[in-house]
Amino acid sequence: MKIQLLTSLLLVPLFHILFGLDIVLVLGQCLDDQKFFLLQFKNSVKFNSTLSSKLVSWDQSTDCCTWEGVTCNLSSNRGHVIGLDINSESIYGCLVKSTSNSLSGLRHLESLNLAFNNFDTSKFPSGIFSLTALTYLNLSIAGFRGNFPSSIANLTQLVHLDFWANNFSGIISSTHFQNLVNLEYLDLGLNLLSGTIPSSLFGLPSLRKLFLSYNNFQGSVPKFTNTNLSPLETLYASWNNLSGPVPISLFDLKNFSRLTLSHNKLSGKFHLQILHRLSNLTYFNLSFNNLSVDLGHDNSSKFLPPSLKELKLASCRLQHFPELRYLPSLITLDLAENQISGAIPNWIWNVGNGGLRYLNLSVNQLHKLQEPYVIHNLSSIDLRCNHLRGEIPIPIENIYFLDYSNNFFSSIPTNFNLTSAIFFSVSSNRLSGTIPVSMCSGTNLQLLDLSNNYLIGNIPSCLFELSKSLGVLKLGNNSLTGNISRIFSNDCGLETLDLHGNLLKGSVPESLANCSKLEVLNLGDNRINDRFPCFLKDSLHLHVLVLHSNLFHGEIRCQEKNGSWINLQIYDIGSNHFTGNLSQNFLIWKAMKDGRNDVNILGFEALRFGGSRKTYQDAVTISIKGKRLDLVKILNIFTSIDISNNHFQGNIPHTIGELKSLVSLNLSHNTLSGSIPNSFGTLKLLETLDLSENKLTGKIPMELGDISFLEVLDLSNNQLTGKIPTGRQLQTFPEASFEGNKELCGPPLHIKCSRTAVTTAGYGDGDLGNSINWEFVGPEVGFVVGLGTVILPLIFYKRWRSYYYEHVDHILFKVIRRKHQKKSIHGRIRSRYSRIERARS
Repeated sequence: MKIQLLTSLLLVPLFHILFGLDIVLVLGQCLDDQKFFLLQFKNSVKFNSTLSSKLVSWDQSTDCCTWEGVTCNLSSNRGHVIGLDINSESIYGCLVKSTSNSLSGLRHLESLNLAFNNFDTSKFPSGIFSLTALTYLNLSIAGFRGNFPSSIANLTQLVHLDFWANNFSGIISSTHFQNLVNLEYLDLGLNLLSGTIPSSLFGLPSLRKLFLSYNNFQGSVPKFTNTNLSPLETLYASWNNLSGPVPISLFDLKNFSRLTLSHNKLSGKFHLQILHRLSNLTYFNLSFNNLSVDLGHDNSSKFLPPSLKELKLASCRLQHFPELRYLPSLITLDLAENQISGAIPNWIWNVGNGGLRYLNLSVNQLHKLQEPYVIHNLSSIDLRCNHLRGEIPIPIENIYFLDYSNNFFSSIPTNFNLTSAIFFSVSSNRLSGTIPVSMCSGTNLQLLDLSNNYLIGNIPSCLFELSKSLGVLKLGNNSLTGNISRIFSNDCGLETLDLHGNLLKGSVPESLANCSKLEVLNLGDNRINDRFPCFLKDSLHLHVLVLHSNLFHGEIRCQEKNGSWINLQIYDIGSNHFTGNLSQNFLIWKAMKDGRNDVNILGFEALRFGGSRKTYQDAVTISIKGKRLDLVKILNIFTSIDISNNHFQGNIPHTIGELKSLVSLNLSHNTLSGSIPNSFGTLKLLETLDLSENKLTGKIPMELGDISFLEVLDLSNNQLTGKIPTGRQLQTFPEASFEGNKELCGPPLHIKCSRTAVTTAGYGDGDLGNSINWEFVGPEVGFVVGLGTVILPLIFYKRWRSYYYEHVDHILFKVIRRKHQKKSIHGRIRSRYSRIERARS
């Protein structure tokens, strides 16, 4: 071994002489103190060892310069750690002081990357600020929060600083960055920073890229000074609260290539022709402000920089199309939500020398497409919410996003080709005729929406065969007939199936249980004649089940168990012919029982089209507050049960009171009997309760008056009795909420309760309502018993009677002073005693 090592040492200078190679021997190059601090850092953080690829491999027995994520300075045989990259190591917490000490010990660090972890701390590891040799610092998506660290000013050698997507808050000032003269890249986006943008940021002599989007910055955009010397190329400041005009000085930046100030409160008039000053401009976005964009008198594209690739002017009060036909490089054009009317010019399809890929003209007042036209090369077209008429424009084969919804299109060409399409919506038009079989060419379709039209005929069975790739299929509110195809493959990927509002018959295919990702099933308002689809009870992702207004029948016996209907939040089986007793298994409906900690909107998985995220949001029509309402967004915290207009009978299960997250409950128009469970008082989030048109008996539980969110209550047309409990809520409802109960009395009804009626404040389930309120009876019984202890001795003892006649009458006359009052007192005693006897009997 010694001979081999000696030979190696002799060969090194030989190779250096012969080949001019600089060879460094890595024989234990890691310094002991560097290894100590690295291992201290590892021990100071919590991480998932099964997901870690770097930290988990660090071993005391090996050279730390060989550890993954560690870079050492070996060129001078010093062995100092100069680079530490532990991004995406599944860190989920840390001991801040220990982490800080370990990092400060690596004082030769030049590059530190802690991104894509979750340190979950509001105390920033201050040891980082002692690393004065740092040129690269990346803490994006690292789980830091609290005030923005002012000591960042110590890192004067920084070239790249990335704090994107943390929860830093507070105000940033000029002192934070004024010493960072070498800084070229700064990303503070997606934090909670507020105040004004310090003007010193725009004065940093080396800064090229600046990202400030998704914060709470206010005030105006600072003006630039020394624009001829500024190397700034990119400014992203969208999604803030910036106000005032767009500063003209921005357009004196000679190197400027990308600018977005969208989604702010900028105001005033902006002259588009000023863009000609920016000869390198490739991306420009002023969408969604309070700006009025002026196209100029001649509206000529010669004033726009030829390098422009993306132009976004949504919601900029445009009334005409800007002249863009001669822009040779344009790829993306967004003119949505303006006031453009008339025809879509045919030259628009050739913009960018035919290179236009993404076109958004939605929410305008366009009424036709100028002919002749050829749609080629486009990948994404959004024409929704206009007044376009006639036949749907035929796209070329390679288009993948098409939204023609909310127009007046009347027909679909029979040769419509969707070979490459991922998203196709033509909902809310005036389409008639049958669904062309050519729709089935969309083997890559993830969303197909033909709802709210006048389509007739059977649904092509081949559409259901697309369920492997199809995530959303919406054909609701048409006049489609026939049966639902039984072809749902074992690998069905459907998340939303909405066929409501048609004339469909037959049964619900059991193969639908193969769609394990199904979240929304809406078959309401059809003519389906079947028993309840119990085969869906184990669908783990099912949130919405609507079978409203069909011909479903029979008893519902699903043999439910823990895990059945685990995510069900909207259950609407109203207006059918179901019979039998209500299920007692509400305790297993976890989403309604336990609620949710996070708030989300049900929708199809977000897709990315043309550089922007487009998420399809589910919608459903339900009965709530006495009306059929469209929920255009379904929050996962909204819960509703509707079993109205059926033939259910028997008692209302008290277990419904366990559904603590329930918002709407409609059990009306059945033949339910028994009393209203007082467990309903635990439904503190309930907003609407309809128990009308049943055969409910007994008293109204006073607990109903404690449901503070209750807005709609209907107990009418039952057999309820007694006084309506007084409380904070019940007297605020109209008389119609209680009418049709002959023996019900008290406000808000105009029927007064009889004085002889015994009021029951509340009783448990199954109580017949014959108990006595001892709050009133108890004192009277006590009075009679006490009186008896006086009267009985008077009857049997002559001596006591003599004493009574001699003294008691004298005392009574002194106190009461009037003889007839004494008679009144004894009369009242006799009356109350008689009432008690009647109540007992």
